[in-house]
Amino acid sequence: MKTWSDLMDGGMADSHNNGGSSSYYQIPPDCKTLQDIIVKQGMDFTQGNIFKAAYRWDKKPNLEYNLNKIIWFAEDALRRLYESDSNNPRGYSDESERSGND
Repeated sequence: MKTWSDLMDGGMADSHNNGGSSSYYQIPPDCKTLQDIIVKQGMDFTQGNIFKAAYRWDKKPNLEYNLNKIIWFAEDALRRLYESDSNNPRGYSDESERSGND
C-alpha cells in the first residue's frame, strides 16, 4: 500500500501516459474470470471487493448497493492508510487519539 507521502507526491510520478491505451489495462491472456484477474494482480480483500463492485456497477443487487460498497471499502482503506503513516497529518497513532479518550 502506498504511503501518504507517495500519494501527496503524485503517486504516479513514473507514469508516462499520453492519453492512449496503457499496458496495465491489458487483461492477462490466462485470466478468464474476475477472480483470475484479482489473483493475478495480487489484489487484497479490499481491492478485490472494490473491483468486483465496480464491475457489476448497475447489476447485482443495484447501483446504490454497489456504490456504497465501493465507498465503504475505499474509506476503510484510507483510514488504514492514515493510521499506518506517521507523516499523515490526519492519521491516528492509536485508538485513544481517535476516540478522544486519554
